[in-house]
Amino acid sequence: MTLTGGPDTKLELKNGWTSKMILNNFILFGAANSVDNFGMNSLSIDFNGTQNDLKTPSGHNKNAALYLLKCSHITVQNVKVLNNPGQQSLSIGSTDKNGNFLATDIKINGCSFINNTDAFPGNKQNDHSSIYLVADKAIVTKNNFVSGDKISKVATAIEAHTSNSVFSYNTITNYSTGINIVAIVGDQVNSSFDHNTITNVNSAFVFWGNGGYRMAGIKLLNNNITQAYSNDPIIRMSKTMKIYCLGLEIMGNSFTGKGNVNTKSAITGLVGNCIEIGLVKDVLIRDNKFNNINGRAVTLVNQGFKMNRIAILNNTFDNINVGGNPRYNKIIQLKSSGEIDSISIE
Repeated sequence: MTLTGGPDTKLELKNGWTSKMILNNFILFGAANSVDNFGMNSLSIDFNGTQNDLKTPSGHNKNAALYLLKCSHITVQNVKVLNNPGQQSLSIGSTDKNGNFLATDIKINGCSFINNTDAFPGNKQNDHSSIYLVADKAIVTKNNFVSGDKISKVATAIEAHTSNSVFSYNTITNYSTGINIVAIVGDQVNSSFDHNTITNVNSAFVFWGNGGYRMAGIKLLNNNITQAYSNDPIIRMSKTMKIYCLGLEIMGNSFTGKGNVNTKSAITGLVGNCIEIGLVKDVLIRDNKFNNINGRAVTLVNQGFKMNRIAILNNTFDNINVGGNPRYNKIIQLKSSGEIDSISIE
């Protein structure tokens, strides 16, 4: 089944929900059966956040335009989700109690997500992911994300609980976090994040891992990233990681920091580093451009663990430690009380 609109088709929530349910979704499929071969095409869905914001912190209202738990071969194309004060705009997929994916073969292409959460003054929602995806074999490409006219303090464009997936050529603007890369409800294996343009964010990529799941073979390739403020690193793999990542490639990216802002991160306690690597066995940082970084370009933040290889090759560093903080007067700091088998800096 494909739900298709025309060039002017809009579904709009005018003024208030008809019930007080926590899951206020436009299109909802329950978990009793699998949804297969469903498409959603050429629709605008307007949650009218000015009239329908959350007045009290009473939970996380999803407000999803499409909410699926168990599904396969789902295509969402040319869909616009506007003015969403809730928690998620597309919520697709889940895992079973053993961490096996219940969603596979998901395509999200050419969609737009405009105005979320704190774009509406007084909205009490404190967590938002425009795309919340838990799936194997997903392709998320050429989508446009604009959290609001100002930089969000709470919103994430994409939360990826995925394996064997590609996230490419997306444009992300004014979000607190560009993309969360997560292994806390299932494995995160063999996913690529490439050719994305991520502008005016706090962090571009944040890694999360816990619960005995696997993370391996993650590639961040040819992304263009500009930071809006620098409370956190542009790439953060530090205190949010409780498991090892077995292989991380950071190649061909352009990083432009905010610079000259000596505000400490509430999470790491550090100031404005570009890349903070933590629990990773092998990491390759190659052919990247670093500019106007407030602290260090690359730093190793976790202590007392075993790493196999760190390779930092053929990168360009301009204007590092522009904040002038003497604690951060190194371009690269690899300091560990654990073991590192191999370090190459060329």
